[in-house]
Amino acid sequence: MKIRIGGVFIAALLAGVCLPCAVQAANRIEWRLENPFRLFKQPEHTALHRETFENLSESERAAPILAAERILETRLGGRGWAEPVFNQTCYNQDADRYNACPDYVLPKTHRIVASLVRQQNFWDLFTPDVAARTCTWRLLGTEEQILAEAEGPCRRPIVLDVPYPLGGQLMVDAGPTVAAPSVVVKVRDVLIVGLGDSFGAGEGNPDQPVTFDDTRDFNYGFVDIAASGARAQLNGYPAREGNWTSINSEAFDREGARWLDRECHRSLYSHQLRAALQLALEDPKRAITFVGLACSGAEIPEGLLLPKPVRECTPGERFATPAQLSQLSEELCTSVMRGVRMPAAIINRIPELRTVSEDEMLVTRCTPAPGQGPGLKRPIDLIFLSIGGNDIGFTPIVSDSLLSETSIYRTLGRQTGSIYGVDQARKRLDLVKQRFDGLRFALELFFRVRSAEGGQAPVLLTAYPHMGYGADGLNACGGSKGMEVFPPFQLDAAKVGKAEEFTTELNGHLADIAGRSWTYVDGFREDFRTHGLCASNGDNLEETLGFPRLKDAQWTPFKPSAYLPYTPRQRWFRTPNDAFLTANLHAAKISSFGANCSGLFTGVFRQLARLHWTPFQVFLASTYGGAFHPTGEGQARIADDVAAAARAILQQPN
Repeated sequence: MKIRIGGVFIAALLAGVCLPCAVQAANRIEWRLENPFRLFKQPEHTALHRETFENLSESERAAPILAAERILETRLGGRGWAEPVFNQTCYNQDADRYNACPDYVLPKTHRIVASLVRQQNFWDLFTPDVAARTCTWRLLGTEEQILAEAEGPCRRPIVLDVPYPLGGQLMVDAGPTVAAPSVVVKVRDVLIVGLGDSFGAGEGNPDQPVTFDDTRDFNYGFVDIAASGARAQLNGYPAREGNWTSINSEAFDREGARWLDRECHRSLYSHQLRAALQLALEDPKRAITFVGLACSGAEIPEGLLLPKPVRECTPGERFATPAQLSQLSEELCTSVMRGVRMPAAIINRIPELRTVSEDEMLVTRCTPAPGQGPGLKRPIDLIFLSIGGNDIGFTPIVSDSLLSETSIYRTLGRQTGSIYGVDQARKRLDLVKQRFDGLRFALELFFRVRSAEGGQAPVLLTAYPHMGYGADGLNACGGSKGMEVFPPFQLDAAKVGKAEEFTTELNGHLADIAGRSWTYVDGFREDFRTHGLCASNGDNLEETLGFPRLKDAQWTPFKPSAYLPYTPRQRWFRTPNDAFLTANLHAAKISSFGANCSGLFTGVFRQLARLHWTPFQVFLASTYGGAFHPTGEGQARIADDVAAAARAILQQPN
């Protein structure tokens, strides 16, 4: 037989050729997860990050999360990408549980998108267009039973739910003359848990930042600067948008910043969440189940093992947030025992717990499975951990560098033990080691997180970045730049430098604690040296360290609405000025932000707040909203190294 093509005769010995076989070789099934980052309810929210990642250049992929964050900050105008997302997740903000989606922690199925892909070849000249046909898709189980069946145009992708963890075999039938390709579909679902403090929570980066009204201002009265009686007037301050008449009103509170979790100031910008999200973007066949519990102000005893005061509360809400390990038990245990006493083996490792009353030592644990330890729905694949800074005294050390010797706030802080320097913090290093010993044992006892023989436990402990340098990476920050929001604030460069030296010492201590059984992540630290609290790269609005005040009916040096909290800049830390303009934390009543809500509001600090509540709001707004914490860019830079370390662990053979 001869076939004429364009005037050229080609001999084809059809006895040795199978036309349907050629078509079979030219068709295949490709599939991917519809939404690999399961925390986001809407697939399009994950798709925004996936598309951004896929369009990165080769050089940008060296630090893909930081590169993507900068692109999104620029593209979205500086208000951030999280605002339309944080209320559309599987985290139940009212119940503090990851139960806003069915079967979130242990999925029964994963939704995939499958396509029939054709490769153009010689035989396409003789066969009808398969893409124009109707295809029948079947998902078969292990015993070849039909688990799902769908029909639609071959040119269009099909959406199917695949059972987890068994998966199935996906087949497509495009008609009698086309052999049906098939592929095994099995999703790998990775459970990642985020634990720790404000650096792990994403403090300083509300998912919905506050918005200011350029047509109004607010006067907070006067603030005492020194014990000598010196005072400063707090007038012409930026005011939130909205129909409010008092800063102590519900109407004012409704215009405040919003968080994934307000009680902990947990944010979608957290480096723990961003690292987990990146792992989902890189592999279209790998699902990531992320359970983030990090909470601002957390220490190992008060925070991870036991309840702690909430970061921010409103009237009618509880004043304490549960211990993170108790919260994790609620999520992971097949059944739980609530209100049981802290195990003696943990107390023995952390002797200071012996002074805690028995009523305050109650925790939630898994009901033991017979002969198997804790009964878990599934094992933890990775733990992202950021802890130790508060245990050593992060806030007291910052306060020591921030308040002058004559400041009335220093005098009051010393009386409550809430301000001390590096020398006092250094004495706590042995205490921190004891606390980590207790935490390590608790993770093993409660969740079977332990090192395999010759291997590592799946725990990634992050270091604390350099914070106190300018753009040259050499000179410590000093003076009032970035601090003008609250006149008593002024950085002491010598103390900042000493604190930086101690932070290096603390990180070395954490590296020793991690040892060989945990993975210690600290590669990002040096990058932060030139992106510190007072770093600036030019005189443009993004780089300014200034603070807007209304003087003679003019905002100086810029209008409040011009400040964009999520925009690329040299500094990767929030200044007190930034904190006021980003989160703007206020408290409606001192009774709702008192001793039960924050350890700061005890003793003379509580008395000071009662006597000078309105000016004290400026102190809250410039500190408790995230001052001295990484920006979205800073969190993204940390996330790149955490993701790299996690990637290496996940690539190891099981």
